Amino acid sequence: MGSLKDQLLAKGLTATPKPTPKPAATPVGPAPIDPSVLRRQREQEEVAAAHAARSPRYLGGRIATLAAARELFEPRAYELRNVSGDVDGSVDVERLFQPSVQVVDGDVTVDELRMCQEGSNLYILGDLTITGRLFQPFRSNAVVVFGSLRAHHVVTGAELLVFGDLDVSGVLYGNCTSYATNVLGAARVGTLVSCKDHMFSFWGSRVIGELVRRHSAPNFETYGAAAGVRTGRAIDPAVGDPYDEASIAAALHDRDDIFVDP
Repeated sequence: MGSLKDQLLAKGLTATPKPTPKPAATPVGPAPIDPSVLRRQREQEEVAAAHAARSPRYLGGRIATLAAARELFEPRAYELRNVSGDVDGSVDVERLFQPSVQVVDGDVTVDELRMCQEGSNLYILGDLTITGRLFQPFRSNAVVVFGSLRAHHVVTGAELLVFGDLDVSGVLYGNCTSYATNVLGAARVGTLVSCKDHMFSFWGSRVIGELVRRHSAPNFETYGAAAGVRTGRAIDPAVGDPYDEASIAAALHDRDDIFVDP
C-alpha cells in the first residue's frame, strides 16, 4: 500500500519536494602576497627600468619589465627545466632577467650585432640572421633567440641561449668560464673553438666540422668523438692574444680563417 504520502504522490495530489539548495561556494582568491615581496619586486623593476633607459638600444628593441620578461619564458619553463642529453650544463633563467631586458618582436636580419658591456639582455622573439659576426664581449649581457640563430661567425664571452637551431657557417668561439652557449635545437658549426673552459651545451643534434682546443671545455670530448671532426689546427699568432675575444672578433672582421696548421 505504501505510506499516505506515497499514495498522494502517485495520484498527483502533492508536489514532489524540491531538493534543498546547497550553499554557494565562497570564491577563493589568490593568496595574499607578503608586502615585503611586493616592495622588493617594485624596487627591482625600478632598477631595471633605470638601467635599460641608459643602455644602448639594440635593433630598435623595446624595453620590457622584468615581469613581462618572465612571462615570455613561462611557456618554455618545462623545456628549460628538463633539458637532457649526453652533454653537461643547465640554463640559469634568472641570469637572463638581470640587469634589464630589451625585446625585439619577430624576425631580424642584420650584417652584424655587437653587444655592449654592462648593457641590457636582448631577446629576439623570432629568428635572428647575421650575415657577418655576432660579438658578445666579456661582461656584455645575454642574447636569447626564441627562434633560430644563423650567423657567419659568433664570438662570445657571455650568455647565449637559442631555443631553435644554431647555424654558424664559420667560427664559433667561446671564451668565458662563467657563461654558456645553450642550444635546444640542432647545432651546425663550421669550427668550434674552446677557450677558458667555455661551456657549449648543444642539447639537440649537432654537426661540427672542426674542433680547435685552447683549453678543455665541458663536452668537448663528446664532440671530438663524432665522426669526421677535424682537429689539430691552432689560432694564428698574428691574430694576437688567442684568449682575447676582442682580438678574435677583430681578426674575423678582416679575414675569414684565423688558424694555422700545426
